[in-house]
Amino acid sequence: NHAKILFRETSSVVLCFDGDSAGQKAAIRTIKIVLPILDANKKLKILSLADNKDPDDYVKEFGLEAFQQALDNALPVAEFLVQSFIGDRDLTKAESKAEVLENLKTFLQEVEDNIYSESIVATIAEKINIKVEQIKSLLKSRKKFVVHNNEPEVYAPQKRQKKLSNN
Repeated sequence: NHAKILFRETSSVVLCFDGDSAGQKAAIRTIKIVLPILDANKKLKILSLADNKDPDDYVKEFGLEAFQQALDNALPVAEFLVQSFIGDRDLTKAESKAEVLENLKTFLQEVEDNIYSESIVATIAEKINIKVEQIKSLLKSRKKFVVHNNEPEVYAPQKRQKKLSNN
């Protein structure tokens, strides 16, 4: 709800996170929540502060002007996610490509399809030199099984839940 309130007031939001692994995990969790409400008129950027600083420490050490410059250089959400999934992996190796695809699949299991998720898939496909259709085929298995009222159900974020038949 906070994101919806923010986007009522502005069309562009920059979220700032510590540069450590906890900050990066928090950024990913937050993006999963905000991504479904983004569209062409609602833009999200992510700032991960260097030197594992939180915003207060960063401003104290480097000054407000440096913080403003960092905000100006924040990454668009899709670019941040692509960088997070790829990291410093050697994309000439099959194992690295598989890790990237597994990271993408894990992330997309918890978000609804929209223009941003499609853009992320397309960008990853380009970076790892695999056709978008191949990635989408691999991602079709992103449905999860959940138990609700002691009955197994299929959970697919982009669709309503359906009960599995006993066949």
